[in-house]
Amino acid sequence: MREAFPGVTIAGCLFYLGQSFWRRLQAEGLMEAYQDEGNSELRAQFRSLIALALVPENDVPDAYDDLREDVVEELNPVFNYVEDNYVKA
Repeated sequence: MREAFPGVTIAGCLFYLGQSFWRRLQAEGLMEAYQDEGNSELRAQFRSLIALALVPENDVPDAYDDLREDVVEELNPVFNYVEDNYVKA
């Protein structure tokens, strides 16, 4: 986008970004695990992934890597999706 339209401001909506991540969580069959009260770590990590949108752009790769270090194994497919489509796209 920046090459085709230099000087353009790229903006998005946190709600729709969260919806995209939420749909990926559902597609990976993690709804039940997310809703399980015993999985507070999974829920916290998923919410932290959405919160990456609030991190300054230059700091996102490092913040993502920090989150990735201790990710709950079940969330790996969601993290891979975010990495491929948002962090390193």
